[in-house]
Amino acid sequence: MSELTFLEKFAEKYAWNQAPAKRRFRFRKRVNRGMEEKHRLALTLGGVIDRALEDDEGLQSSDYSTYQVFEESDLVFKLIDLENIKTSRVGYVPRRGIMSPAYIRLQPSSPLTFSRYYYWFFYGAYLNNIFNGMGGGVRQNLTPTDLLEFPVPLPDLDTQKAIADFLDRETARIDELIDKRSKFAELVLERRLAIVSQAVTGTTGDTPWLSALPDGWKAERAKVHFRESQERSKTGEEELLTVSHLTGVTKRSEKDVNMFMAESNEGYKLVAPGELVINTMWAWMGAMGVSSEHGLISPSYGIYSPISDALRSEFVDLMVRSKPFIAEATRRSKGIHSSRLRLYPDAFLDMRLPIPPLETQDALLKEIANREGREDNLLEKNKKAEALLQEFRSALITAAVTGQINVKNWGRQEETDRRLDRIEEEMSIREVRA
Repeated sequence: MSELTFLEKFAEKYAWNQAPAKRRFRFRKRVNRGMEEKHRLALTLGGVIDRALEDDEGLQSSDYSTYQVFEESDLVFKLIDLENIKTSRVGYVPRRGIMSPAYIRLQPSSPLTFSRYYYWFFYGAYLNNIFNGMGGGVRQNLTPTDLLEFPVPLPDLDTQKAIADFLDRETARIDELIDKRSKFAELVLERRLAIVSQAVTGTTGDTPWLSALPDGWKAERAKVHFRESQERSKTGEEELLTVSHLTGVTKRSEKDVNMFMAESNEGYKLVAPGELVINTMWAWMGAMGVSSEHGLISPSYGIYSPISDALRSEFVDLMVRSKPFIAEATRRSKGIHSSRLRLYPDAFLDMRLPIPPLETQDALLKEIANREGREDNLLEKNKKAEALLQEFRSALITAAVTGQINVKNWGRQEETDRRLDRIEEEMSIREVRA
């Protein structure tokens, strides 16, 4: 199916007459010469927000005299590299300010245009992936001319205002529920991290490292239980591994990693199951873990082989990525700046580690696994509920901007409440079946 057919199918939904967007908007680009305007805006996935001039987040130019000036009620589009939906943006400009010269600015050109409605319309097209794949050029960009030819519906001005007010109100309600779901997931994971940290270190983050170990636990130097391994790959053909503070040691092939790849992995360090891998440069972020795989890893990483039977590998894996351990590793790291800290082998091997009895480790690991199993089920249900809410939000926006629902009747009939109740009911049924 071609993109043109896809666009036509979207336009077939319009309940009103349609015309090219140039009947309602014009393209304008006004450069911020001489820093005429100093209020900076940013186009994000969450819309247009204020951003300080000194904020250097992302790939930004520091020469704001090359930026373009936007006025209140303009529409702004980032339609670059359309094959990647994550790079696209559509926004409504709430106040005067400057933004990237690469963005497309559409200015209302007709008294029959209520900008906020057309923002929701174009945002609905974005949610339906209409823009993606439509553009031309190597990176699939959409030009201002392309955008002005985009077919838009022509409801009367009162209807435009009613739809915009309706979507402002109803999406805010749905967004609040989505936000609650998201915060719930964060709370579960934060609580899990705190419980695991206390379990595997015997202390909380508020006490100095290993200052109050439970009875029967020992504190011994890492060098008593580990030695540094320097075994190198002769061919570089083994499985390449990677280390994350979230997932520990995993196969690089299973991760979405967009980093420089060496021409050859010959001379990389070999890793065996049960060995501890520490990213020397990112230990302060918790990039450590025990490998369950044979493979190889960057020669700049630290590999440590167990030389005693006093620690379960699963226990070590949880311990080294716990907040108290990371804090102690950071304290022992060296560097001129916090982002340049390095945890060298001598520093790690000199660290004291908590050594509970093996039966205690086994009991803790079992308790943690059982708890995480229950929490994972809860998080999966929460994720499905959030996905249903997002799906309903997108469908509601599309239906409203194309005239498939009467927004006045929808509000009177409390249809949003019914749909949200239906989502909650569906999740309850799934929980019973699970």
